[in-house]
Amino acid sequence: MRIRSEFRVWLSWAVLLVAAVVAHAAEPGTRGTPFKFRALGVGNPCFVDSVRFADTYLGGRKAGGSRWVRVLRWGTLDDDYAMGPGHAVAIFQWRGGLFLFDINNGVRKLTVPPARREDLHEVTAAVLSLYPQVKQTGAMLLDDSWSRRRPGLRGALAGPATPGFRAAERVAKALAKCREVRVLRFSYLEKGKRRESAAAVFPFDRRLCLYVPERGTVMHKQVAPDLDDDRLILLKLERCFGREAQVQLVPVGDHGGEAPRPVPPPGRAKGK
Repeated sequence: MRIRSEFRVWLSWAVLLVAAVVAHAAEPGTRGTPFKFRALGVGNPCFVDSVRFADTYLGGRKAGGSRWVRVLRWGTLDDDYAMGPGHAVAIFQWRGGLFLFDINNGVRKLTVPPARREDLHEVTAAVLSLYPQVKQTGAMLLDDSWSRRRPGLRGALAGPATPGFRAAERVAKALAKCREVRVLRFSYLEKGKRRESAAAVFPFDRRLCLYVPERGTVMHKQVAPDLDDDRLILLKLERCFGREAQVQLVPVGDHGGEAPRPVPPPGRAKGK
């Protein structure tokens, strides 16, 4: 009888545990994506995967009404208020509510009503509830749904398949389905050795964006983003790696492909 009684207690706890797991899995906060979507699986992908999610959500159609999507991007501050790595998510309207897509948390419903979707403070606060330890700075809601699209891929596609190039090429091919993307190669010093990598350059919401596998995505505001502004691109890469890294753009002609362009001397970058 004692064994049977202990078995009943054990069985009751097992049932409660299974019920708790099922209830957690059914929580309304976590949902699947509204369409087939798979992250790229590259380093530092939050911004480019959010852009891809936004492009997939629109599906080549114009935004308007309930078809609404933005990319929320922010920086972080450490305990000494020095700039740290940032993050980005896609915010979109679906099934009468506002949702986010986050590479760390999947798709979750926000508490912000659709009527307040343009309220940067309210949307940012709802998203950062998932990151309570983060001190955010410079949050932006980026809208690229208005821009004219010229899908296509070009640039330094020939040459050695370094890890950096493979990641940049994968991002570029994915983004090029909905926008123009240029792949460029560069080299930098690390621990006394010169290493070669690559970047995917693309426009988003009046900004020139560079996806660099080692650092993530950096942006520069331009009214008309110029993917061939090698001077600005070099300045942005130097900011990523530091001047001590002696970043150099690799002429495309060294590996074949489009004709090489000389890098203009350092000077004031275009844009604002």
